[in-house]
Amino acid sequence: MRRKVVKLTAFFVVFSLLAGLWFWRYQAVQEKYRTYYRTEESVYYEMGEFVTMGPFNAYKMRNIEGYSFRVDDYRLVDYSTYLTERNMADPLAETGQIIPNKLMLVTLTVRNDDNHAEKDYWTTGFSIHSVRLSGSGLVTSITNDLFLALNPELEDSVLFLELGEEVTITLPYGLNREYFSDWTWHHLKDYQFSISVSEVNDGHTIRRTVKLH
Repeated sequence: MRRKVVKLTAFFVVFSLLAGLWFWRYQAVQEKYRTYYRTEESVYYEMGEFVTMGPFNAYKMRNIEGYSFRVDDYRLVDYSTYLTERNMADPLAETGQIIPNKLMLVTLTVRNDDNHAEKDYWTTGFSIHSVRLSGSGLVTSITNDLFLALNPELEDSVLFLELGEEVTITLPYGLNREYFSDWTWHHLKDYQFSISVSEVNDGHTIRRTVKLH
């Protein structure tokens, strides 16, 4: 009986220590997150206006200071109809990815105004994945396969531009019926979509947003 009591006591001591360590780590991570992302600000721009980025982009913390982007146009299309009209094979057919019902096609111009950073795939360059399509309860980004199929002149979704160089690309955002209510799905043309890129600098997050209208 005494041996059983000792074992139980040892178990509870170890369990308490592990629980305490887990709670300490959880608190430390939460505090770091709260400190780093302590403030957030939204700045809105118009279509056709160049949006200049600050020191760091939130997607993998890329240094894109000096890059800018401009939303030129957008249109909503049926996915299968669009591929048929362009006589394209489905680039997602054998990838195992979800086939979208519709596409929001956004024409975007990216320009290097004053970025002198050396080329590094992980820390520099303008990542197209950082350009998000959002709406009420919706945030989505592009997939490489579809993006490269619609922009065959590009080799990757990270752009490294020379000073003064700009490129105009098509961003395809997949939209699926199950993510919207019946009413919203049948009135998508009236749905308020936005394009945004976030930057984080010294704990301050700035979400630079262009409303599609």
